This record gives sequence, structure tokens and C-alpha cells, in this order.
Amino acid sequence: MLRKKIISLTLVASLISSILVGCGGSNSTNNNTSGDKVTITFWHTFSDTEKVVFNKQVLPEFEKAHPNIKVKAVTMPTNGLKQQVVQAVNSSSGPDVMRMDIIWVPEFANMGSLKELGGLDGFKAIKDSSFEAPMNTTKWKEKYYGVPQDTNTKVALYSKSLLKEAGLNEAPKTMDDLISAAEKLKGKYKSGLLGIAGTEAWAMSPWFLSLGGKYCDDKYTKADGYINSADSVAALEKIVKLNDEGVIGKTMLGGQPGTWDGIKKSQYLMIDDGPWFYSILKDEAKQKAEAALIPEGKGGSISVIGGEDLVMFQNTKHEKESWEFMKFMCSKKVQVELEQKASLMPTNKDAANDPKVTADPIEKIYLDQMKTAWARIPNPKFEEMNNKIQKTFEAAIRHKGTPKDLLDQLAKDMDALFAQSK
Repeated sequence: MLRKKIISLTLVASLISSILVGCGGSNSTNNNTSGDKVTITFWHTFSDTEKVVFNKQVLPEFEKAHPNIKVKAVTMPTNGLKQQVVQAVNSSSGPDVMRMDIIWVPEFANMGSLKELGGLDGFKAIKDSSFEAPMNTTKWKEKYYGVPQDTNTKVALYSKSLLKEAGLNEAPKTMDDLISAAEKLKGKYKSGLLGIAGTEAWAMSPWFLSLGGKYCDDKYTKADGYINSADSVAALEKIVKLNDEGVIGKTMLGGQPGTWDGIKKSQYLMIDDGPWFYSILKDEAKQKAEAALIPEGKGGSISVIGGEDLVMFQNTKHEKESWEFMKFMCSKKVQVELEQKASLMPTNKDAANDPKVTADPIEKIYLDQMKTAWARIPNPKFEEMNNKIQKTFEAAIRHKGTPKDLLDQLAKDMDALFAQSK
């Protein structure tokens, strides 16, 4: 680390100060004295398209509004990123701010690596203006360790041709209607009609939750009495039955066609997926698929939350400047801009209701689904819980135990993990 030396020559001192500012990073010894320019380091995993919008438009806007703050934006590789963050935290060489996967936030908060933000000026305004589910992803032990930067969820995507073949003029609004339509077609489609992408929480949640199941209590502290409740058992039994009857697609257990191919080739009546289905497939997606809310079952029309949060690391020496940047990124103006030019769904409700955003009928469906979407258990042990969820649901579908017995054991396993993180 560079150290400032006390030198009587003012010109030389100024030169050294400017060099230190140029080094950036949370380990620099910049002091925000009057007239100094502070550099903060920001780690992110923006895609190529997202990065262009951020670097060319959003970042210059921030630095113009905050001429005393320079943001050193660093694109991080997705492979091995979590371990890289752990190593950086342990060596105090991490960034000031990071755009972090929502699933990691409670884990790094529990490690003591993240700053608690609830008491900072302007935090309440961000909290009040954000969708509830994305905001929940920043929370650990009743404290907030981040702000939601961008979000996503999944909606129902229907094959237009198979909807017509089933005699439907519009997408089914209920699970019963969806299953009835699929059963009309199943004799012709041996690979199944409903494309569920797997048995872990991200893939299974829209089905399990909408059919009436629950993974845990609303405060994310307990599984027993929820994951193994009568409603949860009935929801899993229904999924097992639909699979046995050939209604659910083979892709759930790794078979073909995959979900996207099943829609593109008119082999699946319905799948569920995020807005990237349209941003990647573009015209083909609009030609082949019709988007709609997840059909409503006993639990309602429930989907699942993805996305990224902005977090600030404990080792930052520039809390004030880092927080200014984070607030800026959560502002309505920036969130609308990122949605319009980079297809990033806003977490800010005012941005989500902006006419520029709601003018897109497909985007509006995703944003409407956000109102009832579920934040996957914000807990440091979630990845271990998710692994047990995946194996339990797969075991039930393969008839390696009854749904009731398997969910009773899952409740015990999940509560043991909840206990470890108290």
C-alpha cells in the first residue's frame, strides 16, 4: 500500500495525492478533504450489453453529478466469483461496492463482511420505493445489508400453436384450467406438456407455491409445519401425479426437449422463465410464445425472485461516497434507463410504473408477477437447503418415498440448517 509522506513542497504533495486517487480500490488512503477526488471500486457482472449502457451512460451521469467521486468499475468473471470475493474479504482487498447475487447477501452479512445500511440517510426512501420481495433479499436478522439493484422473476410462457390446438383463445388463468388443457393434448405429445426445468427451488417454486405449498414461514426461520404441512404434501403429490400421467415434461428430470426447445418446436404447452427468454430470442420468442401470469392455484399466482443487490463492504474507507453511488443506482431515472436500454427489470416501484416501462406489454406482465413473487429463503445456509429441496422433490417424483415421509425429513434437515445460522 502506498503511504503519503510529509513533504514540505506543496507541488510534490499534490502530485502524490493525485497518484493515490488514480490507484482506486478500497485499500487506497484517499481522504475526502475539500477538493480531493475520491475513487471507489465497484465490482459487477454486467453482461456485454448491460456494461455498455452502464459505462457509456449511467456512470458518466453519476460522475457529472458527483465530480468529487470517481468510480472504478471492474467486470468480474462469473466462474469462481464467490470464492474470489471470499478471498478478497479475508485479505481486505475487496471493493467498496459490489453488485452481488441476491442469494449470497445473507451469507456475506453473516460473515461480518458487509456494512449494515438501515441507518444511512436515504435508506428508508429506497426501502419504501422498492418491491417487497427484492427488498427481502437484502435482509438478515432484521437488518439490511444491501439495496436491490435489479430484479427478475418468471412468468408462464405458452406455445401459441398448442394453445390454439387445445381450443383456447387465451392463456389459462388457473392451474385447473391449465392441467385440463394439457390433458387434452397429452396423447399426441409423449414428452409431456408442462415444462418444469428441474426440482430445485428456482425451477419448482412457481408450481409448488401456486399449488399451495410453502417452504418455510413468512419470516424465513422455520420449515417444520410448512414444508411438510398438509397443503405442501398435497402440492407435491399433485406434481408427482401429473408427472406419472405424462402431463409434466421430461425436462424436469433432465430429459428432452429442454424448456426453450419445447416452446420453439411446439412440443410443450407451457413453460415458465424470465425476461431473458424475450431479450435473447427476440422476434422468435414473440412469434412462438404468449406470456401470462403463473396460473392461480390454491396458493395463488406465485413466482420466484432473482436478481442482484448492491452491497457495501466493511473494509471500505469511503462509506459516504459509496452510499451516494448506491443511492444513485437505485433512483427512478437510472432504473428506467437500465430497463429501457439494458432490459434490467427495476426494483423501484416508481420506475416500474413509468409509462416508458409499462408501454411494453410483456414487461408489464413480468412486473405484475413481481407483486406476488417469493424471495428464496434469505439465509446463509440457503444453498445447502436448496440442495436438499432438489433431492427430496426428485426422490418423490421417482417414487423413492412418499411425499409425506420425504417432506417430514426435509423439514428436519432444513430446521437443522436454520438452527446453524441463528
